[in-house]
Amino acid sequence: RAFKGVTSSTTGGNIMGVDLKGLFSIHGLFKIFELVLVVITFLLARIGYAGNPPLFGITVDETWLGQLTVGGWLIITPVIIIGIVLDEPMSWKLDSLFSIVGAFLYISSGSCAIDTHTSLDLANNPARDSGLALGSFCIITGRNIGDELLEGEIIFFSRHCDADGCCLPHDKIWQEVKVIRE
Repeated sequence: RAFKGVTSSTTGGNIMGVDLKGLFSIHGLFKIFELVLVVITFLLARIGYAGNPPLFGITVDETWLGQLTVGGWLIITPVIIIGIVLDEPMSWKLDSLFSIVGAFLYISSGSCAIDTHTSLDLANNPARDSGLALGSFCIITGRNIGDELLEGEIIFFSRHCDADGCCLPHDKIWQEVKVIRE
């Protein structure tokens, strides 16, 4: 007797509940790119640039914001990717919610790091370059995570619309779109 998600068949690229084809979908490729950015941002925050570890900010709140954002998404993103590989991805609504939260957290953390390293008198200090690199990568990562919202809309419309662009049932779908956009 097989367990749920475990198959004895090796056809179709699905071996024991593992579906690697999901990684090559639009969603999977976005998540892999997101993981690369998350790891780079984590390494910049932990090691720094040219051996100079940066600060997310001067206050405890800014430091906690940056560290929890970078560390949290280093856990969240691989878990989402594992769900895709196991052919059990999270719903697009929950994924969109994570994308909104992640984008705001990363952009806020990056803004704090850039503000800290441009407002202090660090003109000839190598830590300034490290902090600006960290802040820039945080904002780039947040922007990438925010782009996944666009991907969520594409998936939404592809599931509810035909090739001619007609969405059925017309009334219900367009009411949902109006609510989402308002």
